[in-house]
Amino acid sequence: MSEESQQNNNNNSVLINSTQQNGNLKTEKYQKYPERNLFNHIPLNSALLENMNRGALFQEIKNRQGDFMRAFNEGDAKGAAEIYDPDGYFMPNGHSPVKGRSGIEAFFQKDMADGVSSAQIITEEVNGSGDWAFERGSYHLECGRGTESGAYLQVWKRINGVLVGS
Repeated sequence: MSEESQQNNNNNSVLINSTQQNGNLKTEKYQKYPERNLFNHIPLNSALLENMNRGALFQEIKNRQGDFMRAFNEGDAKGAAEIYDPDGYFMPNGHSPVKGRSGIEAFFQKDMADGVSSAQIITEEVNGSGDWAFERGSYHLECGRGTESGAYLQVWKRINGVLVGS
């Protein structure tokens, strides 16, 4: 037994083919014009999609910060600087902005030589659009003088599919 019906949704025809096999109803849907989007009636900025994307972005940024902390806490300034764009900026508290991955690596090396033994980064909020995102959070640096704590704002951009600090 087979029945076919056609639907028209924003000029996108969908052919639905339902068949009965071994007592089970099997429904197949396919787009008559595959170059058209079946879902253009769903607003792309819907709250559900934004929250799903923001959750994935939050996890991706936390993973990148985890890479940073692992490298920094192992004394690997080069690895810690790898999360930054080669032409990006790092704006450390109480210091002039540092430009470029090599400059950032040198800053981290100096921090380590000055006794900063570990870094803890706490991502508190993320948001973004397209290839750009921002992260707001707090940090704690363990050093010979005790713990330095503060807040930060990090701008991220996606290059070749990878988020890098900008």
